[in-house]
Amino acid sequence: HHYATHLSEVSADIPSLEGRRFAEKALQAYTELPQLPDYGKQLIHGDPRIANILHKDGKPYTFIDWDTLMNGTVWMDLGDMLRSIAQESLTKTGTFDVNELAAVAEAYRREAFPDIEAEEFADHALLAGQTIALELAMRFTADFAEGNDGYFAWDNQTFSSRHEHNMSRAAKQ
Repeated sequence: HHYATHLSEVSADIPSLEGRRFAEKALQAYTELPQLPDYGKQLIHGDPRIANILHKDGKPYTFIDWDTLMNGTVWMDLGDMLRSIAQESLTKTGTFDVNELAAVAEAYRREAFPDIEAEEFADHALLAGQTIALELAMRFTADFAEGNDGYFAWDNQTFSSRHEHNMSRAAKQ
């Protein structure tokens, strides 16, 4: 909710019509997302993306980068993990396998929430991934309006401006 509110507040200051239209579409999409159920708070990693997983013999075995450890919702962690898996697959192959994402969600459910029905949990996990991706897109988009004071740095070797770089990042989400 924080990113949607912030984007609403700064969207008029986004320096391109394309960016302002994207902000409008992102905010509309966010209002249309169903709410995730409240499973309470628990200890979460806070940034469980692929780059923060160490592998041994080709299999993931632990997380690194624990500076975002916090009490939070399962949907934040699981959603970001699924978003990260999908984004990496999209970057490498141009597509992603929803069944792969559902398998990750099922492994999580079996360990953390075995009493929740599998299909229901998978549906919510995939929705969490969509929600996190949309929240990141809103965060990148809001950053356009903040000029050089924005949170995200830009790749000036590939993009002509922070605006162009963040627009690319937001569109990927």
